[in-house]
Amino acid sequence: MFNEKIEISLDETHHVIGDKPLYAKRYYKVLSFHNGIAPVYELVNKKDKLLKAFFIDTNNKKLFMREFQKAFGFYEGLACVSDESGFYHILENGKDAYNKRFAWCGNFVEGACVVKNGKGKYFHIDIFGNPLYEYKFEYVGDYKYGIAVALLKNGKCIHIKRNGKRFHNEEYEFLEPFHKGIAVAKDEEGYFHIDKSGRALYKQRYAKLEPFYNGKAFGLDFDGNKILIDESSINLKSQSKILSDTNKNFIKNSISNEAFSFFRTRILYSILELNVLENLKSKSEIELEEYPKNLIFQWLINNGYINKNLKLTIKGNIALNLKPLISYWQNLPFIASLDLEKSLKYNTEYFSKRFGKPYFDYILNKINSNEAQKFSFISNFYTKDYDISSLQLFDETVCDIGCGSGILLDKINKKFPHIKTIYADKEDFRILKNKTFKKIDFFKPLHIKADVFIISRILHDWDDENAIKILKNISQYMNKNSMLLVFESIIDIKKLDNLDICFHLLNFLGGRERSLKEFEDIFSKSNLEIENITGGKLINIIKARKKL
Repeated sequence: MFNEKIEISLDETHHVIGDKPLYAKRYYKVLSFHNGIAPVYELVNKKDKLLKAFFIDTNNKKLFMREFQKAFGFYEGLACVSDESGFYHILENGKDAYNKRFAWCGNFVEGACVVKNGKGKYFHIDIFGNPLYEYKFEYVGDYKYGIAVALLKNGKCIHIKRNGKRFHNEEYEFLEPFHKGIAVAKDEEGYFHIDKSGRALYKQRYAKLEPFYNGKAFGLDFDGNKILIDESSINLKSQSKILSDTNKNFIKNSISNEAFSFFRTRILYSILELNVLENLKSKSEIELEEYPKNLIFQWLINNGYINKNLKLTIKGNIALNLKPLISYWQNLPFIASLDLEKSLKYNTEYFSKRFGKPYFDYILNKINSNEAQKFSFISNFYTKDYDISSLQLFDETVCDIGCGSGILLDKINKKFPHIKTIYADKEDFRILKNKTFKKIDFFKPLHIKADVFIISRILHDWDDENAIKILKNISQYMNKNSMLLVFESIIDIKKLDNLDICFHLLNFLGGRERSLKEFEDIFSKSNLEIENITGGKLINIIKARKKL
């Protein structure tokens, strides 16, 4: 009797060979045979639907003299089971494979198995129950050709190796395992394919996409058209694809949709400003006329912010929490962008021309305190991009020039509790105001003594001339032992996919992102030299000292 011929009956109560039952008994549920062994379930208590699980052979003989709460098939010689002690694996002789217990177990694939610990974190174990690596993830998938998908705390997916380290440096909204060197990925714009370096094979995005099968990949565009991508038509070097008529239509529709896309965010902004989500959450009255109110409700339902019972979804609650962020971008930056054409034409900011003074002077006016609060919120929000793991401090005096909300120095102080902190800015926008604050102007003498100066995401707000003035003003108060830590993005404009922020900085502040060469140039002109550069994917830490 060959296992491959044994199948599960349509009602899943027994096994069959062809149309003949393998045995007379009927179970509550059966699972597939693996190596001549199958897990089955019997109903113990019909009222409570209490089940017990055990294993049988092809003669319907009960094996191992053991029963479980749950049991699954044998994969690579091990089966996942659970009892009152937790989840674990047993061998084909019915004995425990190891002594450890988990909150959940998967099946063994390529000598590794996904498990969940008591804290709700996921990782892989070997056949002895030992972790393959020290990292813990929000979720991980099975290994395929030595690479698995892992979910990070920030909600992004990565590919990991057997040691738990990243296979490449890219993070995406969704990832699938690699199949013949290519994987399906998803970003905020849609689905696409990536290679093993994590790079997109083309620029188009799709509503749905399958892996390549013998050189072909099926998908749907955002208009519901079925598309077929030919692997041979992908030019990796130029990141472009030979366009079929369907793809030309997709591009045309994509551009036309993009032309109107700004209005969707304007709708959300208006809904937030009208306090609709707050009122729905608190079950307060929404004082709008019937037509606009119903229009808003339907839009929120269609876009997943509320359900049909008018209760906020997870997405709705997140949008409500991000109201200051959305309000920031959709107010002053949006209004200033009306002059973007002029900013590009004359290579200058246009905020001051529209509002009468530069942005940072504008928000210092008490009349505009609400805008200052929004700025403090976004400063706090984007601090999550900062990786301070490479910093080495002990008891130094550390001054954050232009501290904003103070979150960065708070974060550093938490890691290095013995440092002495000085928060410095034009006005005190800090969330926690229990530490030393000094009122300063970037362009006037600082009169601050510190071992370490920090300047975070300030230089990109200014053109080279003003950035050099700021750096010179700091270097003036540095000695041979002082250190300057500059938190900034170092970019290569030719390789940067998202250039939108560069347009915003020019239009709004007259600032710019800079390449390493451009940083070296302004540092040199400020009597500073770069010692080393560390940091994460988005924000780098440039460590500089005064030239002797």
